[in-house]
Amino acid sequence: MPTSGGLLKPEVTAAWLHDYVDSPVVNSGVMGGQTFAASAPRGSDDGMRLGLAASFNGSDRFSMRGALESEFRTDYQSHTGMLRGIWAF
Repeated sequence: MPTSGGLLKPEVTAAWLHDYVDSPVVNSGVMGGQTFAASAPRGSDDGMRLGLAASFNGSDRFSMRGALESEFRTDYQSHTGMLRGIWAF
C-alpha cells in the first residue's frame, strides 16, 4: 500500500494449533551448578494463534517492522511483540 512516505505492508495471520502429546510440560535447568526440574499439567490440546504485523519501507536505507502474536487456549494465553528498525548507512 503506497503512502506519501513509503510503502506500507500490513499482514494478518491465523492458525489452528493442536498438541498430540499428553504428558506434563517439564522445564529443567542449571543455576550455580545445581540442577532443577519443574513440571506442570499440559493445557488444552487445541488452540488458536493470531498475528498482526506491518512493514514500512521508507527508502532503500530505512525500514521498520512491528509485529504482535498471541496464542489462545483454555486457561492459557501467550502474547509477544517485536519492533525492528533498520537504518542502512
